[in-house]
Amino acid sequence: MAHLARRPAGKLMEVVVKSVENIKPASSSSGFEIRKPYNLCLLDQLMSSIYTSFVFFYPASSAANSHGPASPPADQLKASLSKTLNPFYPLAGRVRDNLVIDNFQAGVPISEARVAGRTLSEFLSPPDLDLLGELVPFEPLCVLQTPSTEFDDHPQLAVQASTFDCGGTAIGLNFHHKIADGGTITAFLENWAANDKKIGGSKSNHEQLPDLNRASSVFPPRRSIPPRIASFNAELLFQNLRRTATRRFVFGGEAIAALRGRARGIGLENPSRTETLWAFLWESAIRASQNEEQLQCFANIVSIRNRMGRRLCRNTIGNMFATPIAFRSEGRGGGKQRETMKELAEVIRRSAQGVDEAYLDSISGEGGSEVMFDAMNRLAGRIGGSHEVLAGTSWLQFDLLRSFELAGLGKPVWVSMMGGARGDRRCVENCMILNELAGGEVAGGGMVEAWVRLDEEIMAGLERDPGFLEFASHNPAIVVT
Repeated sequence: MAHLARRPAGKLMEVVVKSVENIKPASSSSGFEIRKPYNLCLLDQLMSSIYTSFVFFYPASSAANSHGPASPPADQLKASLSKTLNPFYPLAGRVRDNLVIDNFQAGVPISEARVAGRTLSEFLSPPDLDLLGELVPFEPLCVLQTPSTEFDDHPQLAVQASTFDCGGTAIGLNFHHKIADGGTITAFLENWAANDKKIGGSKSNHEQLPDLNRASSVFPPRRSIPPRIASFNAELLFQNLRRTATRRFVFGGEAIAALRGRARGIGLENPSRTETLWAFLWESAIRASQNEEQLQCFANIVSIRNRMGRRLCRNTIGNMFATPIAFRSEGRGGGKQRETMKELAEVIRRSAQGVDEAYLDSISGEGGSEVMFDAMNRLAGRIGGSHEVLAGTSWLQFDLLRSFELAGLGKPVWVSMMGGARGDRRCVENCMILNELAGGEVAGGGMVEAWVRLDEEIMAGLERDPGFLEFASHNPAIVVT
């Protein structure tokens, strides 16, 4: 049993973990189940050991009475999780030798906690980013301790259900990035929500079984990976105990429309919302850094599920994404020291266009790893040790709030993507996450929130920049009705 307390600038909030239980995949009707070890694909093997995090916030339901806080439907949540783990059983296992996931009876830890001292509405007015880490089992986007044995005992999924005094609920989820990318996570959440509704007596037609074999067939794993290749992602993304700051900025539909006009050019006639916001955030961070040598590269995480024809499908499980790198210098012309937003948007688009079917075919199959490793070595040489990389991932193609609508809790009012780094761990720095914000304007594509983590000095410059604040709102409140 754990007891956690933090004193923010203001009202004391206390989170008390009351119980922890391991949930295992539901057995078949026969009670006899043989599950083969799940083979990692090469892209999974190259993925660093980190957790992503999501906290879904649900207001008090009509079932909550006036005599005290209502408990989340814990038994139903556990039952539906167990049922969902049956087809998604790799998420219940543990990684072995960076080759397979087995030991599926290890299960998924689910904690029940009580939040005292703040109501849900108070916590979200505005969201307290520094305390979000108390609502998930593990700190997100930080390097996990490398195991000294062949077994990695870190769970692939961990859950924390926290009840506020007002009856509101927060469901915190940590997904290990070893096999869980955006597509995998969304598919799992949709199936979990569907099973929860069925157990609760509601109808749900959504049930799409995961494809557990295709990823390792298209991208076969390797028994050994060269050290320089194995450390490539970590050296690209992780800080070495530098002080960072995490902030949440919101862009309204009108602001995004105006920025799209600035990003539009001969080489990019119709920039997407993602390309537009990446370019604006990159340009703003460069300006705030006051150092032309910083943030020379942008790593754009691109899904490949729809880029390989029929070789992959929507429900393929694994890290089905590529990370093309855009270089500022490719947009520079006429001897200018600094690129325009338009030029940055164009180099981001061109880098993503390189992840086409021909390229993906070249890195797939038995001989594909050598082509991939050669490309990574050349890229590492070009980036060098002096270039800092800004990484961005977009969830705008996923509807997370709809995906995790639960029978006993309803539709969440908000989902958080990450909180502040504690400063004593090697964490992903220079990163940005985009997500759709519920309740935004329909015109212009709705409101988008950007989670941004930067060196604290660069962040301080960003927060003082009137050219940035003209379009971005800093951490507005989430309205709980």
